[in-house]
Amino acid sequence: MLHHYNYSTSLSHFLSYHQLDDRPSDTDHQTQNLCDELQEDDDRCRSNSSASSKSFTIAAILGLKNDNKHLGKSVHSPADLSVVNLSTGGNRNSLADCTRLQLPVHVSSAGPAPGGHYVPANPSAVGHPARHNASLLVFSGCSCIVWSSPVIPKLKSTDPEENPLDEPITSFEIALITGLPSFVAILGNLFFAKMPSAIGRKNTLLFLSCGMLLSLVIVSLARHVYVYSAALCFLFICVAGVYVALPLYLSEISEDHNRGRIVSIMGVLMPLGNLYGYLLGPIFSVPIYTMFLALPLVIQLILVALFLPESPVFLVTKNQSTAALLSLIKLRGNKNAIEIDDDLKNIENSLKDTQETLKKNGLLDLFRSRSVRRALVISLVINMTQQLSGVISILKFLGPVFNEVSENFSGNNVAILVGTVKFVSFFICSMVVEKVGRRPLLLASSLGSGISLLLIGLFFFLKHRTSILTSSITWLPILFVVIFNFMYALGVGTLSITVMNEVFPTSIKAIGSASVFTLCYLLGASQVFLFPIITENYGVHVCIWSFSFCCFLGFFSMLVLLPETKGKSFLEIEELLGK
Repeated sequence: MLHHYNYSTSLSHFLSYHQLDDRPSDTDHQTQNLCDELQEDDDRCRSNSSASSKSFTIAAILGLKNDNKHLGKSVHSPADLSVVNLSTGGNRNSLADCTRLQLPVHVSSAGPAPGGHYVPANPSAVGHPARHNASLLVFSGCSCIVWSSPVIPKLKSTDPEENPLDEPITSFEIALITGLPSFVAILGNLFFAKMPSAIGRKNTLLFLSCGMLLSLVIVSLARHVYVYSAALCFLFICVAGVYVALPLYLSEISEDHNRGRIVSIMGVLMPLGNLYGYLLGPIFSVPIYTMFLALPLVIQLILVALFLPESPVFLVTKNQSTAALLSLIKLRGNKNAIEIDDDLKNIENSLKDTQETLKKNGLLDLFRSRSVRRALVISLVINMTQQLSGVISILKFLGPVFNEVSENFSGNNVAILVGTVKFVSFFICSMVVEKVGRRPLLLASSLGSGISLLLIGLFFFLKHRTSILTSSITWLPILFVVIFNFMYALGVGTLSITVMNEVFPTSIKAIGSASVFTLCYLLGASQVFLFPIITENYGVHVCIWSFSFCCFLGFFSMLVLLPETKGKSFLEIEELLGK
C-alpha cells in the first residue's frame, strides 16, 4: 500500500538531510539550485493551497546528490504519474544511504502535491543489528560475573601450574576478590547515572567497553591477589554502568509493541555470557581464560563504533532533530516516512514538558509526584527480589559448593548445565513476554524461585546435620538448582530492568535507575561478601533459606503493587501509576 504525507513536511526533512554534506562539487551546486527552487515552491504551497508543486524535482535532486548513473527516472512534467524507484547509496550523510525512495509523482492544481514514502532497502529491520551489537556488552559483563566460579578452585590449589599466585588463597581473600568488587560497583551506578545524558548513550557504551577491556587485560597479567581485587573492582564498576546505560539505550530505540522483547534480549545474553565463562574456565589457565573473556569486548567495540546509531531520544534532548530522524530511519527499518515522522513527533512531544527537568533532575525528583514514587517502589521491589534471591552468590560459588556435594558431580559441569538451562529460560521469556505480560511472569518466577530455594536449603540443612539420607540423593540439589535458575530466568532475572525502564519517566530514568541499582547493589554485595563467611561458620543452608524468604517476600509485594505494562506507552504507564 502506498502512503502519502504532507509535502511541506517531507520537503523540510529532505532538505535538512541533503544539505548535510558540505563537500564542494558542481553536483552540489546544481543540487542546491534545485533545492532552492523546490523551497520556493514549498513556500508558495504553504501560502496558497491551490498552487501546484514540483515534487518530481526531488528525483532529480537525489540523482544529482548521489551522483549515480541512471539512478532514477527523469520526470519533467505532471503527466508522468509513475513511481520513481531510486536505489541509492554513496553519501553516508544522506537519507538515501538508509533507504530506497518510492516517490509518487503527482501534481495537482487542487492543493499541495503529496510527498513520497520511504521503503527500506532491507526491511528486515535495520534496528535489529543495533540492539544486538549493543547487547553484546551485557554478554561480556555476565561472563565476567562468573569469573570466580572456575577460578577460585584453581586459586586454592597448591599446583603452581594452576595457581598463578604464590600460595593458596584464603577465605578472606576470596571475599576480597568476590565481595569487594560488588561493593565498589555501587560507584558505577552513581558515576554513570549522569554520563548517558552528558555525552550520549553510544559514547557511554564505548567508554564502558574500553574500561572492561582494560580491566581484564590487567587481571590476566596479575600475579597478586590485591592486583586481582583492584582490577576486578574497576571491572565491576563498568559492569554496573552497563546495567544503567544499556537498558536506557535499548528502551529508547524500541517501540511500545516490542519494548519488552528488545530489552529482554539482555536477559537472553546474560545466561549466554555465564555459559561462555563456565565453559572456558575449566579448560584454560587463569590468564588465558581471562583473555578469552576480553575477546567479545574487542568485537563489540568495533561493532558499536561503526554501526550503532545514537539514541533518537538523546538527540532530541540536545535539539538535534535532523540527527534524531536519521537515527530513527536506521532503527525503524520496517516503517515508511509517515510513521517515522510520527515517531519523531511523539518523542518531541513526550519530552516537551520535561526539558527543564532533564537539565535539573536529581534525587528529590524521585519523590515529587505519585507516579514517580510508585515507580520507585515497584523498581525497588523487583530489583531487590532479583539481588536478594542469591543468584549472584550461587553463580560465583556454584563450582566450589557442588564440588563438596558429591564426588560424582563436578561443580564446573553443574555450572555449565545451569548456564544452559538459564539460556533456554531467558529465551522463552523473551519470546512470550509480549503475549503473556510482565506481571504473570514476574509472579510465577518469584514464587517458583522461592520454593526451589526452600528445597535446596532443606537438602543442605540435612547434609549439615550429617543425615544419611543425603548421601543417596546427591542429584536432588542439582535438580532444584536447575529449577531455581529456570524460574529465576523466566521473569525476575529478565524483566526487572524492562519494567524499571518502563515505569520511570524519561526525564529521570537515568537517575532513577542508578538510585535503584545503587541500593540493590549494596544489598547484593553484602550477601556476596558474607556468603563464604556465613557458609563456613553456620552452613550454606542458612544463606539459601534467607534467599528463599526474600523471593517469597518479593512475590507478595509484587502481587499487591505491580501493574501490567504490556503494550502501553510511557505516557500511559505514567498516567496508570498516577491514579
